[in-house]
Amino acid sequence: MDDVDGDEKITFLYKLTEGVCPKSYGFNVAGLAGLPRDVVIVARKKAGTYEKESSRIRLLRSAYISCSDALRFVYNIYHMYLF
Repeated sequence: MDDVDGDEKITFLYKLTEGVCPKSYGFNVAGLAGLPRDVVIVARKKAGTYEKESSRIRLLRSAYISCSDALRFVYNIYHMYLF
C-alpha cells in the first residue's frame, strides 16, 4: 500500500511483548526485502541444520549434567558410609 508521498508502508499484525518468540519471521522479511529466492531457500536449509545440531548439543549437555549429578550423589553417599 502506498501513502500520499509514494512511500511504502507495512502494517504489522503482531504485538511486541516481553518473552521468547516461538517463531522467527526472518525468512519472510528476507523475501519481502527482495532477496533472491534461492538465497532464502539455502538460508532456510542451513538454519534447519543449525537448529538440529543445537538441539543435539543441548541434549548431550543435559545428559552430561544429569550423569555428573548422579555420579556426585553416589560418590557422596559412598563417602558418608565410609566415614
